[in-house]
Amino acid sequence: MKTLRNPGPVAVVLALVAGGLLVGCSSRSDAGERTRDEAAASPTAAASPVATDSVVSVRMTRAEYEVAVGELKSCLTRSQVELVNEGWDPVDQQGMLLGYRAPQLADEKVLEVARQCRAAHFDVAAARFRRDNAPRMEPPLMKAVQACMKDKGFKVTGREENPDDLVAAAPKDKIWEVADCVRLSSRKLYPDKPVEFP
Repeated sequence: MKTLRNPGPVAVVLALVAGGLLVGCSSRSDAGERTRDEAAASPTAAASPVATDSVVSVRMTRAEYEVAVGELKSCLTRSQVELVNEGWDPVDQQGMLLGYRAPQLADEKVLEVARQCRAAHFDVAAARFRRDNAPRMEPPLMKAVQACMKDKGFKVTGREENPDDLVAAAPKDKIWEVADCVRLSSRKLYPDKPVEFP
């Protein structure tokens, strides 16, 4: 069974250029593409209490982000859509890997419900969390990627903390090898997570 993912802005543009929404080519109501949750906040979105400046006064925490995920889940459930939460993205820990599943509904309806619930309860919080928290790769994944890069002859310092640091350690014409190391290491460490990079 496939799970609808809410594609980020780049994925949406690519999908539209390729010939329509991701679900447009599928005949199954639970089909879709897994992508990391990177949707930008809607300027007209109604923020949930956790996402407002009056509540989150300094730096948004993981606990506050998770409250917003809970509100998103409740909203989806009211429309018979299941939130599929794969946990924190180990590549940068700036969001959770989220998807939507509702075999009884058409793909277009699932995406419509997801967009409405995200706008009302999640997008503002997700954007604020990314703004307030610098990307940091999970230590086990970072260690595995550094080892992979060393095996390929890249000079890594061991002080890298995020994907940008890893990319900076590679010549521009070899960046794809960094991506290969991240994907390979992710599959080994997190075989059940839909981790993508970049």
